[in-house]
Amino acid sequence: MGCTARENCTANGCPAYFDCPSLTDRQPDKCYLYGKVYAIGEQVPTEETTGSCVALLCSGFDEVASFSKAYIECPELFFPRPKNCIRQFKSDQCCSSSFVCGDDRNKLKTCQVGNKTYFEGQRYDVEGDPCKACICTVNSEGVVVKNCFEQKCTFEFTDSERLLQGAAPVYKKDRCCPVDWRLPSPYDKISQTACNDESNNHKCQYGNLTLNIGDALESVTTSRGTISCRCEIPPLVHCVLEDATVN
Repeated sequence: MGCTARENCTANGCPAYFDCPSLTDRQPDKCYLYGKVYAIGEQVPTEETTGSCVALLCSGFDEVASFSKAYIECPELFFPRPKNCIRQFKSDQCCSSSFVCGDDRNKLKTCQVGNKTYFEGQRYDVEGDPCKACICTVNSEGVVVKNCFEQKCTFEFTDSERLLQGAAPVYKKDRCCPVDWRLPSPYDKISQTACNDESNNHKCQYGNLTLNIGDALESVTTSRGTISCRCEIPPLVHCVLEDATVN
């Protein structure tokens, strides 16, 4: 969301807080995405949304801006991948550029990642870093070239209304982007912790509640599991989903 880290903590290396102008200084007649501001009628550059397979236009009605979305439908979504074939990708493209099969596939150069082998042009996720993906890339000398990119979350244009309502994104272990949202409720309560620091000027805002660093909201249980939220790095509370226990 274009937040800027401020004042690194020496104890754990995390920022003390973030400046988030796209949240605190938001104007109703502007669209916000990845820290950039767009006027009504302005198109988001395609390179900003390549990984999301969507084209965005900042549109507005009565001077209230929102993104109009046009999803890119890749041909491979409508046709099953032939047997013994791999799809090849380029880092600046949403859809695969080609697919290679059989003996032609086996002639491709490969990348060895851990105990897995990928063919040239094949896209793969990075173990231990759910926000990163790579494309197996080998130069003319047969040397594997690092070709990785950060996967961007889409909630600024898919869930902008919830964001403006003060909802907190809910994350899950081993997932890059939010899997759910926790909307403020008049029944929300703060659970104080021993780590609470009243003297800190930077706080988290959630609905009508102001949380000091170390404060936690009372957990809520949904059909998907338990959502726990804590003020760790202002100004947003950090919410995590723990799967429901199956008896």
